[in-house]
Amino acid sequence: MKNRTVLLYMTFVFLSNFSTILYFLTVYLEFVGFSMVAISSMMIAYQVSKFILEVPTGYIADRFGRKTSGLVGVVGMLGYYAALLLVRSPLLLIGAFALKGFAVAC
Repeated sequence: MKNRTVLLYMTFVFLSNFSTILYFLTVYLEFVGFSMVAISSMMIAYQVSKFILEVPTGYIADRFGRKTSGLVGVVGMLGYYAALLLVRSPLLLIGAFALKGFAVAC
């Protein structure tokens, strides 16, 4: 039973990486006026921060509990969405995308 649960979870994780929202977000950010270099930097910041922070956020979840870790992730996503709506500086949006990577890793 446990192996089946792990298999289903890993299948979910694999399929969730095919999310098309990033493609639409790219079009939106270009429409708002960002260059492709800035948009690519934002996407790279998201992927790199998600990759690097996977282990430290796992430690946070082990140390403080999964509910606390999940709550920190939700708050991080709210910060990301607020920045996406309000911020027009490419550097600050790169930071917001890094925040999103942290939130997803939580």
